[in-house]
Amino acid sequence: MSIAFKHVDYTYQAGTPLATPALTDISLTVPDHGYLAIIGHTGSGKSTLIQQLNALLKPTAGEIQIDQFTITPQTTNAALKPLRQHVGMVFQFPESQLFEETIQKDIAFGPRNFGASIDQANQLATTMLDLVGLDASYAQRSPFDLSGGQ
Repeated sequence: MSIAFKHVDYTYQAGTPLATPALTDISLTVPDHGYLAIIGHTGSGKSTLIQQLNALLKPTAGEIQIDQFTITPQTTNAALKPLRQHVGMVFQFPESQLFEETIQKDIAFGPRNFGASIDQANQLATTMLDLVGLDASYAQRSPFDLSGGQ
């Protein structure tokens, strides 16, 4: 998957007296099959940058190209569904991401959100547990029982 940021800005609470710039004129390219490490001090904009990748946050200026998808400030939320099926995220802290009472239900949330039946979503959840090396016994555990590595 290729990624290109072209003069991307992001300002929290843009257009208000509390406007806070987080990203300013970010341009970068990650070629298909390339790697990128993002490091920096607390508050330097790392999380804000990452949240642009599936448009959890849309840029306030500039353009982001991810394969065939383009994200601009004008991109509608409805237009983002195919992108979000293509780009996923894992948050650093599970409490920012996990909200169901079991790991299976939490994994199944994504497929259900994209129209899978309950049975299809549960089967995908089982497949994904196996894919990441967790046996089926994890399915009924609380997400908060997982270690950071899991």
